[in-house]
Amino acid sequence: MAKRKAASGEEKGNWLDTYADMVTLLLCFFVLLYSASSVDETKWQYIYQSFTSSGSYINPFVMDEQPSNNAADTNGNAESPPNTENGGTTSEEIEGLPSDFNELYTYLKTTTDKNDLGQFIYLEQTPTRIFIRFDNTIMFDGNSAVLKDEGKQALNLFMPGIKAVNKYIKSCEVSGHTAKAVSDVNDWDLSAARASSVVKYMDYNRCIDSEKFTVEGKACYTPIADNETPEGRAANRRVEIMIVRAQLDTTSQA
Repeated sequence: MAKRKAASGEEKGNWLDTYADMVTLLLCFFVLLYSASSVDETKWQYIYQSFTSSGSYINPFVMDEQPSNNAADTNGNAESPPNTENGGTTSEEIEGLPSDFNELYTYLKTTTDKNDLGQFIYLEQTPTRIFIRFDNTIMFDGNSAVLKDEGKQALNLFMPGIKAVNKYIKSCEVSGHTAKAVSDVNDWDLSAARASSVVKYMDYNRCIDSEKFTVEGKACYTPIADNETPEGRAANRRVEIMIVRAQLDTTSQA
């Protein structure tokens, strides 16, 4: 009896299927290994904030986006600050709020004196501006842009009064300053980051309209004291706020 010939190509190439499956499995294995590898969390936070900060300055030293005195829920979402629009105030706000720009300076000065903050806060007034200088001692630690609790408490005392006269304010210019000293930290970055931290905290608490804020980092180039002495350098490390009065339309209606 003649033997039956095997079908041409019946099993030819079956090994290629097995090889392809093996290569696919190896590829998946290495993809999983790569995805599970450690990633620098700080870099990812920096990249994430660069896309979510709407053009504001990104603080390269710290990621202190949510003020620590605002509680977070169990899902990690920070609670919204109390809604005090249309002149409303909370029961925790200080009584005797100013009713116009002229009264704001008196409110700030009285608040400073009442809380024994005169050694840390300097106030000055002109007909169109109110100048506030915060000593760095209560605002930031060395080479840090994380707003300290003492600084937050000082701002918390001032913000109700500033908020009360929001419509009389044209702009709120916040500038950061450093001292001329040997450091690995760039003075331009640090001064801008500190000013940005103050603005973010005030804006988060809805102090005034967001578009009225400006941020400046002036590094060590506008000293107010001698940079050659420790006392002078301490004085030069500061944050300044310039509140500019709005020129309201006083034209009488016909």
